[in-house]
Amino acid sequence: MELDEVTFELRRRGAPYVMPRMWAATVHPDDLGALTRHVKEWAEAARVLGVRRRGVGAAKKSGGLVVAVLSVDVLAELAPLPTEVEPGTRLDLVAALAQSPTAASVVLLPPAGAPFSVDAELERGRLSARLTPTAPGPWLVQVMATHVGGPRPVAQAIFSVGEQPPSGYAEGEVPGESGFDAKARPDDALFALLNAARREQGLHPLRRNEALDRVAAAHCRAMKSRGQISHDTGLGDPARRVEEAGLRPQATGENVALARSVPRLHRVLWASPSHRENLLLRRWDEVGVAVLERGDGSLLATEVFIDR
Repeated sequence: MELDEVTFELRRRGAPYVMPRMWAATVHPDDLGALTRHVKEWAEAARVLGVRRRGVGAAKKSGGLVVAVLSVDVLAELAPLPTEVEPGTRLDLVAALAQSPTAASVVLLPPAGAPFSVDAELERGRLSARLTPTAPGPWLVQVMATHVGGPRPVAQAIFSVGEQPPSGYAEGEVPGESGFDAKARPDDALFALLNAARREQGLHPLRRNEALDRVAAAHCRAMKSRGQISHDTGLGDPARRVEEAGLRPQATGENVALARSVPRLHRVLWASPSHRENLLLRRWDEVGVAVLERGDGSLLATEVFIDR
C-alpha cells in the first residue's frame, strides 16, 4: 500500500494527522529480534514534532510475516466534521493546536479550481472557522499553524458536498504530470511539472532564476542536515533568505516536500491546499527549484517563488 493510500484512509476514518510515515518489510520469524532494532532505528531517525503515535500491523505470508508500522506526530486535534453535507451547509471547524502557534489559518480545496483561505480565529491554542461549501464534490480542509520553523500543515479533513464520499482511494494523473521527463535532472523535471500544471490551469509559466535556485538548494541542504522539513531551519524564513541572496521582490513564497520520486514530489505538493495555492498563484513570475537526495534514497525539494 502506497503512503498516499494510507493518508486517504486516515482522512476517510476521521484522523486529521498530517505527514504520516510508514515502514514495511517481509521478515522471517527467526529475524524478529533484528526487526525490533530496525524499526527502532527508523523511528528515532525522524525528529519528533508533536505527540508521536504509532500503529503496528502484521499478516502471514509464505515463509514469513509482512510487518507494517505507521507513525504520526499529532500537531492538532479536530472536532469531528460530517462526511457528507448539502450545498450551502454551514460547518463549524474547531481545532485544538499543539505547541502554542503564533498564527494559524484555514485553507479550503474545492473539487475544482484553486484553493482559497477562510477567516479563522485563534485564541489560546484553539482555532475556529466557519465554512460554507457550495460546489458539489469532495472537499479538503487544511489547518496551517506557524511555529519557530515557519508555517506548516497541522491537520486535514475531507468531506463531500451533495454526494456520497468516495469509498476508496483512486489515483489519477494530476495536472502537469503527463509532461514528466525521466531523463531530466530532478530539479529540471520538477520545474517542468510545475509549469506544465500552471499552463493546464490557464496560468502563465514562471521564469527560472539561478539566484533562487541557489537559495532553494541551500535550503534543501539545511533541511537534510537538520533532519527537518520546514521553512526555517535556523537560517531565516524564505523572505529573509531571498533578500540575503541580493533580491528585493514584492513578495516571496516557498514550497517544501519529501517523497521517493520527482512525480511523487509534484503529487505531494499538488495534494496539499496551501502548497497548491503557491503553485497556482497568479502573482508569481520567477521561481527557483532544487531537489536533493537523502541517504535513504528519498528526495527533498524546495521551490522558492517571487513576485518581482
